[in-house]
Amino acid sequence: MLMELDTVKQSILEWMERFLEVEHPALGQWAPCPYARKARLDGRIDIRLGIDPYDDIVDIAGAGIGDKEVVVFAYDPDVYHHDYFHHAIQDANLAVREQGFISLDDHPDNEETVNGVSMNHGTYALSIVAPTANLNDASKKLYKAGYYDTWTSEYMDEVFVGREDPRK
Repeated sequence: MLMELDTVKQSILEWMERFLEVEHPALGQWAPCPYARKARLDGRIDIRLGIDPYDDIVDIAGAGIGDKEVVVFAYDPDVYHHDYFHHAIQDANLAVREQGFISLDDHPDNEETVNGVSMNHGTYALSIVAPTANLNDASKKLYKAGYYDTWTSEYMDEVFVGREDPRK
């Protein structure tokens, strides 16, 4: 798959506007990502073409993300099999834990569903890197507000690997 940065950015931003930011009845009228709209409108999302899932996370954790809330690295899913991609990101998360960053992975061949709703981008393999403390704080607020009420315990166990679980 030929990946051009402008096309990748457009695809991810359209996915955010049309899916991540839209309230969904199966999710208790919550948007799949309640913070996506503000971050997008404020220009606090940095979308990049990834080179290597592990190295990209380690490099960005060392350099920092400046005034951005997240850095999204996009990869060709045909180049990175979902098992390799997931494990590379898990390994990188262990390597950057002390620096206060974590990456959430999204691969089209590893469908993630919440209450029957597919949460995946679907075209690219994504590594979404953010400060761990920010994700932990947001998760605590969302948990108290009922955001996770439609999520299974098993899915929550997967999502909260390497960071604070708001249920505890």
